[in-house]
Amino acid sequence: MDPEIVYDDSGWPTVMHGHDEVRPFMDYCWTAFPDLRFDVDQGPFLHPSEPEATFTWTSSATFTGPLDPPGYAPTGLRAEFTGVDVHTYREGRLIRLSVIFDAADFARQLGVLPAPGSRAEATLSRLQRVQTRLTRRTRPQMR
Repeated sequence: MDPEIVYDDSGWPTVMHGHDEVRPFMDYCWTAFPDLRFDVDQGPFLHPSEPEATFTWTSSATFTGPLDPPGYAPTGLRAEFTGVDVHTYREGRLIRLSVIFDAADFARQLGVLPAPGSRAEATLSRLQRVQTRLTRRTRPQMR
């Protein structure tokens, strides 16, 4: 990775810039998922006129360490998920990495989010509606 890497991952709330921002993210991942593994399914697919490549992959991980933030305790559950990487290179080094996958599905498999249609999902939906009503009461109305 280039020292000026721009790293955009579906599983992280912000785009990271440079090694100093990517390093804590990598520590976060390896702490929560020490057996995290990626296998390339297809690619690289090279752009014909730009220094770009795309890969599809399958990943697996077991949630055995803390996920903090936001403070989730390890469930010991294993997840398998697929995604796409888009790489941009400059002078032979990775300068931009976009990682795209279904983070909600990943979280459901790990027991962090409830299963679709479950009682727990219905409860979360009710809580979200209550929160929205309370927020609307305290926030100035947009016109």
